[in-house]
Amino acid sequence: MLDDQEITILTSACDTYAIPTPQAVIDATALVTAADELLAAIRAEQPPTLAGLTVNTLAATVDAYLARETHATRATIAENIAREANTLRATAWMGAGSNLSGAFRKPFDEAAATFTAQLALVGGHISADLRAVAAVSPEHRALIDAADDLERLGAVRDILAGMHRADVGHDKVERLGRVLHLPSMRAVARSIPVQTEGHRPYEAEWWAGVASVPGVVIKWHTPTEQQTYSALAKVAD
Repeated sequence: MLDDQEITILTSACDTYAIPTPQAVIDATALVTAADELLAAIRAEQPPTLAGLTVNTLAATVDAYLARETHATRATIAENIAREANTLRATAWMGAGSNLSGAFRKPFDEAAATFTAQLALVGGHISADLRAVAAVSPEHRALIDAADDLERLGAVRDILAGMHRADVGHDKVERLGRVLHLPSMRAVARSIPVQTEGHRPYEAEWWAGVASVPGVVIKWHTPTEQQTYSALAKVAD
């Protein structure tokens, strides 16, 4: 089941890359908002008081005291409703996973094309001060912007893998194969680890490292498109 952070990442990515949010998700999100507002309103209720009592406020004062008697019970019910609403939202996202898997292909592959082209212009390496240089260099700015897109969309692809993980016969092939075309098992076991050592997956330097491995292509794959261990094991290095 998706957690709140993963849902936030998916929601933000849909907004950023103009991916239509599934109607079931929209409806479930509206339910979460309403449930949260109900819970907040109940929690914010203040104990009634007889101060300022007038003839005109007698009935309202009685109602306020009666409501206070059930405050704890209503708060508990509202908490349960809010939890259920969040579960329904997560379920709605899970149901949308298969469609979303293909929806992010275009922005990812476009970012990959820009990144690899701009990376070649700067010699294939990302220096420590590249982001500072990017502020005044269009080529470097395009490279960093594309790297930022790849990082965001790589995180999205990992979340989608949690909804529908491809059975490719090898954990590392599955993880890398979500966003890379792999030339061989040698690249998986040796070349990529060497070139990305010390870098967090999906950060700019990590993408530069994988791009330096011959035969590797940064490319979005849905679960059904991912390469398998059995196929890569047949490739002669």
